[in-house]
Amino acid sequence: MNFKKTWLVFIVSVALVSCAPVGMVTPTEMHAPTPIILPTPTLTAIPPTATAIPVYDINVQVFHDYSGNGKMDAGEPPLIGVLNSIGSSQCTTGSDGLCTLENIAEGKQTIDVNAPDQFGYLTPNSSSRVKLSTQSGLNIQVIGDATINIPLAHGSIILPFDASSDYRVNSWFDLCTSSSCVANWLGQTENWVDSTGYNASIRVQDRHYALDYVFQSSVSIYAADFGVINAVEPDQSTREHMRIGITSKGTNVEFDYGHLINIPTDIKPGVTIHRGQLLGYAAPRPRPLPNDGQYPFILHFGINPIGGCGYECSIDPYSSPGLFTIIFTPQDFVQQ
Repeated sequence: MNFKKTWLVFIVSVALVSCAPVGMVTPTEMHAPTPIILPTPTLTAIPPTATAIPVYDINVQVFHDYSGNGKMDAGEPPLIGVLNSIGSSQCTTGSDGLCTLENIAEGKQTIDVNAPDQFGYLTPNSSSRVKLSTQSGLNIQVIGDATINIPLAHGSIILPFDASSDYRVNSWFDLCTSSSCVANWLGQTENWVDSTGYNASIRVQDRHYALDYVFQSSVSIYAADFGVINAVEPDQSTREHMRIGITSKGTNVEFDYGHLINIPTDIKPGVTIHRGQLLGYAAPRPRPLPNDGQYPFILHFGINPIGGCGYECSIDPYSSPGLFTIIFTPQDFVQQ
């Protein structure tokens, strides 16, 4: 009996062992992998590469702009000893009116002009003027090496003819407060010789109240300022010539242009004209004076206050700062 129990147990044991799959591996306990900790990256700002601003040299040409058009025309003289600056860059003009501002950064810049005292305006073009008393700079755009014109004028009106013309001044008055005397361009005061006479000692015609320009040829005559024509009529001194009266738009004066010929057909009363517009041509002189054969053509140019006392109150452009564009020197006058 005991034998059988033992056998049965054995058989069962064998059966249990023989039922196990061949090659089975007893599983082992699995553990979570140890994490790998990477170092935190340090972010370093990389500065952008700085772009250098280009710099250039600016040649400055300073001149006396008789025509008021911003360009250096023939007959317009360079101005010497004028200090110009852009920031810390400075230069002073030489005998040719030129100097160079070096290393000027690209972009918008302003040239400051230390103009001589008698110059009141920058004239960048024919239609605008910049008062030096309120703004001394000329705005420019720098895009490369360049030459910049610095046109200066004494006053607000232009020379009424081409500055390259061979011209002289035959007569001109510094009017005294008394109507019994005049002072000539040298500042000398003299009594009148007679109502129409010529005083050879002071090179001035009397009772004239205007400028007489004389020329070697019949030059073109231009409007000295903007205005409206108030008269186109025969000249009082000679019916063969014409005179034009123009009321200025901006200076409260009237301009008188006498001894004109070949007036354009569009020049008539009521017409608005611009500075530099052609008015006609200088006529032959009606009363030639001794030794004036080199200058046989003439322009009478008078400046009178609007609504004033007529020719007795004529304005002397040379003693009226801010009005006329040019101040003459002795060599500009006809020596007769």
